[in-house]
Amino acid sequence: MQSVILAAGRGSRLGMLTDAAPKGMVEVAGKPILDWQRRALLAGGAEAVTVVTGYRGEVIKDYGFDTIHNDDWARGNMLSSLDCALKAFSGPLIVSYADILYDQATVRELIASEAPVSIAYDRDWLALWQRRLDDPLSDAETFRIGPDGNITEIGGKAETVGEIQGQFMGLVKLNMEGRKWIEDLLAAQPEARLGMDTTTLLSTLIAAGKPIRGLPTTGGWCEIDTQTDWQVAKALVAEGRLTLVGPHNERGPQ
Repeated sequence: MQSVILAAGRGSRLGMLTDAAPKGMVEVAGKPILDWQRRALLAGGAEAVTVVTGYRGEVIKDYGFDTIHNDDWARGNMLSSLDCALKAFSGPLIVSYADILYDQATVRELIASEAPVSIAYDRDWLALWQRRLDDPLSDAETFRIGPDGNITEIGGKAETVGEIQGQFMGLVKLNMEGRKWIEDLLAAQPEARLGMDTTTLLSTLIAAGKPIRGLPTTGGWCEIDTQTDWQVAKALVAEGRLTLVGPHNERGPQ
């Protein structure tokens, strides 16, 4: 089971924290976000971790990660980095955003899923969004899940909290069938490689009748998109609400 972290962007909303390195290298609890992710991915059952780089990619490589460089990072969205990963690896993939912290249990559940495409989502999203934002609805997106566990709506503009049954965490597992759906879409719509983000991709697949499985969690993660998020992440670790994978169960390079 290969895993890839999409870390090509700078993360300009983090301000001076990304002047010299991409946002995945911002430190929380003494280590870069990417280091904590690698630990969680390996402890959760991934056999290897590769990072798709762009902005200041040499910093990530020098830290000791295996990397793939996305030459289009400045022009494209997440899908351009995902395309780089799909071309580099032929089997199932765990795909992670670079600006999130999570535990190995979520990774383990994704790996165990047999659905073509599985995504992790947080049912307790509102508690986190209230700490991150004065108005949670200014950033939260619509998210609805059907009785069969498949996502029916994702990525729209939410007007009320009632439209949101969870929030996508930025963790995806692609089995072989799910990979083919994306590869076929890219072949039919090559312009999507640079213009489409991940939630739009998922929404497009759902509209085409493809089942996207949702795997629920309740807290235990965070997104670090702004300096406020960075402070929240550090507070969650200090409060014990966010458990990071420590030295006792490391499996990757130091």
